Amino acid sequence: MKLRWGRALLGLGVFLAAMAPRLSTWAGTFRGPLVLLEEVDGWYHLRRIELALANGLILPAVDTYNNHPFGGAVDWPPGFDVLFALVWHLLSNVAHVAVSPAAVGAVGVAVLGSLAAAALAVVGARWGVWAGIAAGLSVAWSPAAVAYSRVGRLDHHAIEPLGLVVLCATYAWARRRSSATRTAALGVVMAAGTLFWPGLALYAAVLAVAFAGEVWTAGGLGAGADKGRGLAGAASPGAQGPESPWGGEAPVVRQGALAYVVAAAVSAGLAFTSPWGRDLQVVYYALSWFQPLLFGALALAFGAVYGLRTRGVSRARAWSAVGLGLGAAAVLVVAVRSGSVGRGVDFLFGTDTISATLLESRSLAGMGAGYALRWLTPVGLAVPLLWLAAVAVTVRRRERMTPLLAAALALSTLAAPFAFLQVRFGPHAAVASGLLLAWLVGRAKRRLVAGGALVVAAGLLAWGVRPATLPGSEVHPYLLGGFDALAWLRRQAPPTSHFLHPVERAEYGVAAEWVWGHWITEIGQKPNIANPLSQTPENRRGIDDVARLFMAESEEEALDIAQRRDVRYLLLSAIPVTVSQLAVQAGRDPARYVTPSADEPPTFHPPFFRIFHSRLYLGGSAETGDVEVEPVSRVRLVFESRARIDFLGPRPTVRIFEIVRGALLRGQCAADEVEVHAALEGRPLEYVYRTHADSADAFALRVPYASEGTDASIPGRVTVRCGERETEVQVAEQDVREGRDVWVASTPNRDRGSW
Repeated sequence: MKLRWGRALLGLGVFLAAMAPRLSTWAGTFRGPLVLLEEVDGWYHLRRIELALANGLILPAVDTYNNHPFGGAVDWPPGFDVLFALVWHLLSNVAHVAVSPAAVGAVGVAVLGSLAAAALAVVGARWGVWAGIAAGLSVAWSPAAVAYSRVGRLDHHAIEPLGLVVLCATYAWARRRSSATRTAALGVVMAAGTLFWPGLALYAAVLAVAFAGEVWTAGGLGAGADKGRGLAGAASPGAQGPESPWGGEAPVVRQGALAYVVAAAVSAGLAFTSPWGRDLQVVYYALSWFQPLLFGALALAFGAVYGLRTRGVSRARAWSAVGLGLGAAAVLVVAVRSGSVGRGVDFLFGTDTISATLLESRSLAGMGAGYALRWLTPVGLAVPLLWLAAVAVTVRRRERMTPLLAAALALSTLAAPFAFLQVRFGPHAAVASGLLLAWLVGRAKRRLVAGGALVVAAGLLAWGVRPATLPGSEVHPYLLGGFDALAWLRRQAPPTSHFLHPVERAEYGVAAEWVWGHWITEIGQKPNIANPLSQTPENRRGIDDVARLFMAESEEEALDIAQRRDVRYLLLSAIPVTVSQLAVQAGRDPARYVTPSADEPPTFHPPFFRIFHSRLYLGGSAETGDVEVEPVSRVRLVFESRARIDFLGPRPTVRIFEIVRGALLRGQCAADEVEVHAALEGRPLEYVYRTHADSADAFALRVPYASEGTDASIPGRVTVRCGERETEVQVAEQDVREGRDVWVASTPNRDRGSW
């Protein structure tokens, strides 16, 4: 009883220590009545939570508010979002004040991250109190783990460390006693973890190395110790009997086979109830046939080992043959790289052009040694050294590998390279380093040595977790600069239907760079065309179409794409790097449009001013100085954000435009050129449209601005100039929306006239 209370107090203390740095972003997240989440994915997780609450915890596989009008596949598994929906439902029934799903999610991720640290401390305490503290602090104060689970970072990465701890703890618990019930429970945990993050299937698979490690140390290093005892250190009566002609290796192989059979069966049930499983697709974030296939292959591998060993094949040959077979199959799958398997590999290794724009998809090697040290601290960065030290101590002392150590070593073999490949796997390295460090601290024969190692590790972790070392600890700057634009979409733009039941198609969509997609949907409550769900072909087509729309060098080409995508509004940001990213996504050379410079402002080339994005955003020639930018005749400005940025002069960070038919101004003019000026009310903007009269002195010129404004439009003073003469024309809103003809007369009483 005392031991249990001691571990409970240890877990509570580590939990509080872990919450402290994760609360540092509280003020940046809770801003008066607003809850501003970090990063882009968090906003779509929030939408998924709301969809789960509105649809009886059933999440749609396709969301028509993504990739409008065709709908985008939602490739996240439901576990993370449904968990928070259940938590909100529980709190809403017991709390005396209303709590928003956004607030629950913003704080809940910090609780999940702290629970992972506390759970690891309790697990590590099996090797001693000092070991438990070392394990817990490795996650509690890891900059990478904190960054992904601090208040406001609503992201499924926050639950991954807890999933790894549960996986290792369940493995150790199942291996302590050779029991079919415990082994089946391990298989269920292996499969259930993929509901929260499908990548846990890879960690569940690598536990096969833990089984093999126990066999190796029991049959070799530990052969002279504990004769007649099972590999987990407990009594194993049949270890040398007729049922096990090859000793204590048999229970391990049988447990491995049973665990993966159960995992394959459970994951098959989960996968084939999802559209990706039924359609035999592999989607990086989704449940599919990949998980049961992986677990089933491992179950067959353990069965093959059992069959080879019972036929007298030596241990080394049996395990080597099966290992080579699995390796060959894996190489074949990667080499084929068919369809979505290739996309998953590209995403993991950072070669995908969309994924490469995300910080979390970049390699630690590319980020540099200084960043790697700040992100992981020396403790997390030393996972390979800790792994070698643990193996060396085991070999030197000729000890039998305990199940928990075997799980920690197996986990590390995957966590270390993953953390190197992409920074988002840094929390995995924290869990791995925590377990290995705890074992080494617990193995120290002198308390002074163990305490000294703990003090050094705690000092390094405390230094690394300083808030100043955490990258991106504030709300995304794009969101801060354009929040009022998103609020305008929600409140002023015409509403769209089926927001919480996105099976039916909405009335129109909003085109913007893909990074804005989830904000447009969750904050603006409008369908997006492009969004960060870039792992599925449908969403990739939306990203490509928006890029081609904005990079189009003719109005006709851009409007054709907009019509096919049923776009009504376009949201544009004035970030210079925007055009470079759009060019890459559209398959064009960014150097043709802009040349960046580290010390000087970027250089913009003539084609930059001809693309649809620049023609819209820069539009008014009175505002662009010496640069002549041709305005667009069927798209009008309807909103400008209050925040401003220096982009060829001070400009709003975000502008929203509406696609309309445009009023067709008709009249007669004997001068060489006719000009129509649309000066927007309350703004230093004047859009100038030019044309020439025909041989009969007749002209026709389409303009998108009306003389009268509405809640969702800006009025303009429309004037027509013919030579030296100028007249003001009254253009009704309906004229603009329906594309009506408006005749320019010389006197108010004439329907048609000339100067």
